[in-house]
Amino acid sequence: MEKNYQLKKVLEKTGILFVLEDPAGQPLENANRYLEAIAMSGGSWRTVATYGYDLVYFYRWLGQKDLEFKKITEKELSAYIKHQREQAAAPRTINHRLSIVEAFYKFCFGKPIPGSTHVLKPQSFYRGQSNAYNMGLFSRRKVQKKLRVKVPKTTIKPLDVEEVKIFIRSIRKYRDLAITYFMLHCGLRSIEVLNLKACDISYYTKEVVVRGKGDKERVIYLAQVLVQILDDYYRLERPQDASAHLFVVLKGKKTGQPLTRWGLREIFRYKRVVSGLIHANPHRFRHTCGADWVRAGMSLRVIQKLLGHENISQTQHYTNIFQQDIKDEFYKANERLKHRYG
Repeated sequence: MEKNYQLKKVLEKTGILFVLEDPAGQPLENANRYLEAIAMSGGSWRTVATYGYDLVYFYRWLGQKDLEFKKITEKELSAYIKHQREQAAAPRTINHRLSIVEAFYKFCFGKPIPGSTHVLKPQSFYRGQSNAYNMGLFSRRKVQKKLRVKVPKTTIKPLDVEEVKIFIRSIRKYRDLAITYFMLHCGLRSIEVLNLKACDISYYTKEVVVRGKGDKERVIYLAQVLVQILDDYYRLERPQDASAHLFVVLKGKKTGQPLTRWGLREIFRYKRVVSGLIHANPHRFRHTCGADWVRAGMSLRVIQKLLGHENISQTQHYTNIFQQDIKDEFYKANERLKHRYG
């Protein structure tokens, strides 16, 4: 079997390291220096791994096309986009891979990837002559256009009340119910739920310390129903000698060990089959939480802090009118008006 570029995970005392190797099994010095720099700048091991796999994908494409990295231009990047399109890669994935290649090129050679002819870049948005930049008081900063593909706008679709009830009725373990409620009532990401430690929870103040993206900490609060479910989970299901992680495996050879991402996916995959809700994934419950908070009149700034969003523009997506809300208002209005014309 022919070898190819690959990313290897190395466990050391200082933590998890990733090494990118060529088909001959030799480490790629520049790529590994780049991954090390990402780790040194504070990137988590998952971030480093994502960058590493994106570089593996790029190097494999370079090998297929017999191209040399230092000689690429935007013309080659256009061909790289075409290749990913043919592989049915999502627009966001394509743009992320492009940004990694651009950053890696600048890391290696100290300059941007050279431009080229017959390359179409995003057009500037015309705002009209009346919207002068800073009223002419400051010079306009030159921004280099980058090669990107258009990302279609997506609408956040939270679960409705009946769907949530159906899903919850399919749950048979207090552990799984607590996991679902952390997403539904606290807005946690799946990885944040898995990273929770038993010592992160203060039952006296009903507070939980959550470690989000980039290991940034924030504090969320527990509803009484979740406190009761956690108590039942500890009393009836969680092994006495379990890991320090809050959620652990409950049966089999790995009983008491931390629940993994694969294990969590399997739980939700099974529940989707049982409940018949094929779109009830973990992140959909987080979206439902954000939408419910907006409907309840909670401040966007507060929601931003609770959800751990870097930018409030992410939070503003929850202010969109949801299709179910439109449907509900339509039927309410029709009910009020049905006798109007006899």
